[in-house]
Amino acid sequence: MRAADVFCGGGGLSQGLRLAGFDVVWGGEMVPEAAETYQNAFPDAEVVARKLDGAELLPAELDLLAGGPPCQPFSSSGKREGKWDPRDGFPVFLGLLESSQPRAFLIEEVPNLLTQKHKPYFAQVVNAISALGYTARWLVIDAADHGVPQHRKRLFMVGFKDRELADRFVWPTPQARQPGIGDAIADLVPLFRAGNTRHSRPELSPDPLEGAVMIDVGRGGTPGEKGTGRERSLLYKLQQPWWPSNTVTVSAETCGSEHALRIMVQCRAGDRFERRLHWREVARLQTFPDDWPWAGGDRAILKQLGNAVPCALGRALGGAVARALAPPKAKPPSTDVALEGFAR
Repeated sequence: MRAADVFCGGGGLSQGLRLAGFDVVWGGEMVPEAAETYQNAFPDAEVVARKLDGAELLPAELDLLAGGPPCQPFSSSGKREGKWDPRDGFPVFLGLLESSQPRAFLIEEVPNLLTQKHKPYFAQVVNAISALGYTARWLVIDAADHGVPQHRKRLFMVGFKDRELADRFVWPTPQARQPGIGDAIADLVPLFRAGNTRHSRPELSPDPLEGAVMIDVGRGGTPGEKGTGRERSLLYKLQQPWWPSNTVTVSAETCGSEHALRIMVQCRAGDRFERRLHWREVARLQTFPDDWPWAGGDRAILKQLGNAVPCALGRALGGAVARALAPPKAKPPSTDVALEGFAR
């Protein structure tokens, strides 16, 4: 099955789709470093490295059109200007959906699109999708329920051209256990020291720190500087090893960001220090392979990670779509000769 990824970023969703059995043949991305990462990871795919306008010519006979329109117009941390924000990507996605006519589509967006402020626009999007002949379903999903060591709630929409396929679609089943951040990064923790200040990114240590482990000190954190109005707030919330991390965000890539995930590390000698996560650890929280061919510096990579769909979540959703698209298995012939032909 062939898929295209609109707003593909560094390739998290595409990697999930690839793991679910899709051949991802096209990607569109305007950020140069993300487009380079994507091309490195999908060398056989056609990559359009510019701002999309919805008039691009996609490969023929697509089974799936997937993508995550930019979330800034709807995010609670932004201006929330919705469809009036020039970064709104839904017109582009709908334009490509209309021109390519795939058998199915998959959209990722922030749950804020369902709030009262944006609900009228969401209704417009649903109506536009219906007008194109697709039956749509949507659900807010926490990535931690699908093997991702991170709480990351996102709205997903799926749609099918054939109503029978839509009726066959089943959302992926949540796993019984949510993985903890400690499960994901324990082997990486000894590799990084704290930076010069609590705002600095961690530094790769020449030698692994002996016995360094992430420890549980609760959900506290370093208070803000006096005079900032936040001196009593718990900024830089420390992550507990037993639970999924807080959401990885784009804003965490700046050096002094209060949104950066932080851990407390204790060495065998007993000394401890608080530090930010290195981008290699953040990549684990987004379930990227360790050898993912990232392009750009630390800041560019962290930005790509903040925008990404976790690979494991992409695989779960891609698998659900693939099962709906696959022809149903033929039922074995009946061996119940005595009752054959009778109502049961």
